Amino acid sequence: MSPRFPSWLHRAVLLALVLIPIVTAAEPKPPPTNTEPVPMSLEILPAEDQRLPLQWDQFGPAARRPRAVVTVAGDAPPAADLVLAGYAGGRQAGRFDLVWMGSKPWVARVDLPTDLDAVALLAGPEQREVQRQAVPRPRSGDPWTAGGRQRILITATREILLSGADWKLGSFPMGTGESAKAFQPEHDDHAFRTVVVPGEIPLQMGLSGPDLYYQSRALTFINEREWWYRKTFRTPAEAQGAVARLVFDGVDYYSTIWLNGEKLGEHEGMFSPFTSFDVGGRLRPDGDNVLVVKVTCPWLPADRSFHEYIKGEWNSTPGGVMKLSSPAAVIGPFWDGTPAQGNAVFPMGIFRDVKLAFSGELAINDLQLDTQRIDDNGSATLTVSGTVVNYGAAPATAALTWRLDPDNFTGESISLPTQTVLANPGETKISVQVTAPRPHLWWSWDMGRQDLYRLNADLSVDTQRTSAQRTVGIRTIERHEDLTYKLNGRRIFLQGSWYL
Repeated sequence: MSPRFPSWLHRAVLLALVLIPIVTAAEPKPPPTNTEPVPMSLEILPAEDQRLPLQWDQFGPAARRPRAVVTVAGDAPPAADLVLAGYAGGRQAGRFDLVWMGSKPWVARVDLPTDLDAVALLAGPEQREVQRQAVPRPRSGDPWTAGGRQRILITATREILLSGADWKLGSFPMGTGESAKAFQPEHDDHAFRTVVVPGEIPLQMGLSGPDLYYQSRALTFINEREWWYRKTFRTPAEAQGAVARLVFDGVDYYSTIWLNGEKLGEHEGMFSPFTSFDVGGRLRPDGDNVLVVKVTCPWLPADRSFHEYIKGEWNSTPGGVMKLSSPAAVIGPFWDGTPAQGNAVFPMGIFRDVKLAFSGELAINDLQLDTQRIDDNGSATLTVSGTVVNYGAAPATAALTWRLDPDNFTGESISLPTQTVLANPGETKISVQVTAPRPHLWWSWDMGRQDLYRLNADLSVDTQRTSAQRTVGIRTIERHEDLTYKLNGRRIFLQGSWYL
């Protein structure tokens, strides 16, 4: 006779037999592990390597340093835990974040300190070592920031115009130029038009006279396309041993910039210059450089309100009868103060100069003079300000001397106090308030002379110096609650106005 089990035990066993397959089926299976390593490489370029453009500091060229170039193949972006570690004396001396440029392959460049013996790629949560490379030592006499190199902090800023009559201009349907690789140096631009820069695209395309404002399909649909400028130039001798910056004085309206196939950045707006492109490590010492600028100025910016345009609401028909998602060839903006009751196109293009600027590690710019008040004895309280930019990798101390020189009149210069500036890498804002005894003031034509000064800022370290200037006027303007205006403390009669 088989032993008898309690009925509750029978029920428990049966329930377990039923539930085990269900629970087992519900457990998620771990994803398959891809054991194939992603192809990657690590290359160390010596500072004196001339196979590629000179390898400058990350913030400028004054300290030539070895550069690590990390390349990762594959479609997906590299893992976030992939880092570059530096070693000195057999011990880890620091880690460097990798900022990826481009894709397929993904490339990151890191300018290395000069005291490292080796670098290694570390990957995965365990930070396992993937690849190690020795860091080459500088050749005898090569100028390095460490090991006794003489740092060249300051040289006079020099500018070379890239503007001229040898630019190429072509267009693509909106959103298609990049897929056509129009930014690549080898792109075939033989069908592009040769134009003068600076200029505006309607003029550069040959329109003139009434054709610039009478409504036509050809004129209106200029803004329906994206326009690509291309410029080929040689690296000037001034680039050797200098910080090289690409300067745009004005592009209308959206712009994207590439140099030798590498995207430098983007900009929006027509009034503000932009000078933030450090190209010292991207210029080719031998051979041609290709600068490419994409410019767009659509009637309606994507995912933006047209009210954000400085150019205004231009997609309305006269009287606001209806709204259009895009302008028709025969219906344009309406304002009876212009020919044809409104311009039928948004101006666009590189309408101011393009330059290469070369300087040392330290430079000064953005000079400003603000008149705080003018006292009864004729003295003026002024605030002078500017920005010291350190393109190097280490802090630097410099002397900053201000001076006001007569610009359009004969008189005495006004010397202002000298400041000591500690310039950390990047931008350092500086400002000082001073009192100028009885300066020449700027007046409107009906109240006096329009005397102007040159604000000079001299930045020096030992015998090295650079300077910047700006033309300024000393004046105050006030508006009171009764809408009366005063210039330099005297009431002024406004003889004209225009309100829109």
